[in-house]
Amino acid sequence: MEEILTAYFIYLNQQEHLSQNTIQSYQNDLKQYLHYVKNQKINHWNDVSRKVVIDFFSNLQRQEKAQATMMRMLSSVKKFHLYLQLQQITEHNPTLQVELAKKSSKAPEYLTLAEIEQIMQIPDASTVLGLRDRTMLELLYASGVRVSEFIELKLSEFNLVMGLLHLIGKGNRERIIPLGPTTLNWLKLYLEQSRPQLISDDSPYLFVNHRGKPFTRQGIWKIIKQIITEAKIEKSVTPQTFRHSLAIHLLQNGADLATVQEILGHVDISTTEIYVRMTKKRLSETYLKYFPRA
Repeated sequence: MEEILTAYFIYLNQQEHLSQNTIQSYQNDLKQYLHYVKNQKINHWNDVSRKVVIDFFSNLQRQEKAQATMMRMLSSVKKFHLYLQLQQITEHNPTLQVELAKKSSKAPEYLTLAEIEQIMQIPDASTVLGLRDRTMLELLYASGVRVSEFIELKLSEFNLVMGLLHLIGKGNRERIIPLGPTTLNWLKLYLEQSRPQLISDDSPYLFVNHRGKPFTRQGIWKIIKQIITEAKIEKSVTPQTFRHSLAIHLLQNGADLATVQEILGHVDISTTEIYVRMTKKRLSETYLKYFPRA
């Protein structure tokens, strides 16, 4: 069973041309799935039944896995079983009509401007790693890019003279993101003083870890978590939180919805509209809190 799974990962790399980051997600999901299946005393993928698949996800629910994580894992498992069927390794697809109940969407967490400023002061910009971390924070907030896009950022995608980031992001979609003078100043400092001391070769990546290698998503999350702890921010903050914060702050300061959609790279404007609802909710809460006759 392991050999077939390994062959699938090679197929994703060579035939589907997926990024290493995406393939890593498949590997993490499907190795968990394989472990569960083998614990059920199953020795061939053709013996996996619909009940086994459902029980696997029921087990994840008991572990209180996040809904987004479970939805991603279901997608991984479904695509794998489709591959098995197409390759005639199995005679049936046990994932057909297996769905997860959707929970009501929760408003995304975001940071206030004061919290953003508090976080920015944590890295010691007089050190090589501190300057890198401060620049990463500035760019995460100013650009609103997804963490999967962030770790793939290349030097060639930036025009520092024009103040633009030309990005090929999720789904191979192109977008151009303007960058303000504060972010550009930090980028220039990082490129002049920090990055040359971190890279060991002609790496095309903008940000690298302390070994001069490209970041993983987990590496970025770890740095963010440490900074948030030091800043004593009592919120669940991830790289995605900076993206949410940018959207909220742009709308609060008068940006139109289409502009925010373009910057964030949303295909459907209804995805962007959640931030409008959040700003309206915040406006109502502020009114009720401070209006003397509310």
